[in-house]
Amino acid sequence: WVQELVNGHPDWIKNELRMIKYVFHALIGELQACRLHDSKYRTLDEQLAIFLQLVMGVTEDKDTG
Repeated sequence: WVQELVNGHPDWIKNELRMIKYVFHALIGELQACRLHDSKYRTLDEQLAIFLQLVMGVTEDKDTG
């Protein structure tokens, strides 16, 4: 799923994760510089995407509530 976002149309990643592709890749680079890495079952890309969706879901709920 994350690879489809990253490799697909630029609007896809912006709509799903609320950031442009370049920023997503830059953030992955910063996390790797802090020695974060893939886990046994999830890539770092997937972990970040899940985190961003959770955070954005919470903030969107607050905005509409």
